[in-house]
Amino acid sequence: MMARRTSEGDGCAAGQETRTVGLVYSASHMQTCNTMPRIEGRCKLVHGLIHAYGLPKSLVLIKPEKASMNELCEFHCRQYLESMRDGEAENEDDDAEMFGLGYDCPLFDGV
Repeated sequence: MMARRTSEGDGCAAGQETRTVGLVYSASHMQTCNTMPRIEGRCKLVHGLIHAYGLPKSLVLIKPEKASMNELCEFHCRQYLESMRDGEAENEDDDAEMFGLGYDCPLFDGV
């Protein structure tokens, strides 16, 4: 997530923009991501790299919030969301393939 701010009095030219970079983070989400099939531990690895490069001092941490169905529909089609919610894609090979669920994105309990 990126937010733009206009710099005022911080040594930047008038009207020049600076960018603030945010990281959506939650310990519980990180724990869940680390147990996902096919990508187990990837989140921990990425988080470690973020720290190794000293990026946290440049990031704004954002606490994730549960999105409504309407908010999710801004990024995903309703058929996909309903299929995920109802667990139908897991049982329908056509839906799974259509939604890009497969080797590196398998369905699992708790999604």
